Amino acid sequence: MRGVWQDLSPGIKMLLFVGIIAVCTCVFTLIGFIAAIPFFGVNLFTNPAAIDNLNDPNTLPLLKFIQIISQLGTMIIPAIIAAIFFSTRAGEYLHTNKKPAASSLALVTISIVCAGPLINFLLEVNNRM
Repeated sequence: MRGVWQDLSPGIKMLLFVGIIAVCTCVFTLIGFIAAIPFFGVNLFTNPAAIDNLNDPNTLPLLKFIQIISQLGTMIIPAIIAAIFFSTRAGEYLHTNKKPAASSLALVTISIVCAGPLINFLLEVNNRM
């Protein structure tokens, strides 16, 4: 199975990757809905309106849980699956065998620190509209 699609053109790989993302997002959101039943006691298949009840203190943790599970299926899992199918060495394909440069780490840290106040400013501007 490893590297079975490595010889395909970049355009075909892109379409396959979009398909992998779509399938994984749907599957992991469904997994999140199913896993919510024992963890939160809410069956979203029989009672989909339960997710809209913002007066219930369990709704926000439920939404966070489903978002975490679905984001795993949107961001992390498709990249790993694509690396397995598009290369014989998935770690090298994802560049997990290389350490990031110190300048890259510094730039990311500065970006995160600066993003907080900018997001808060945009939130204030949005609230005043």
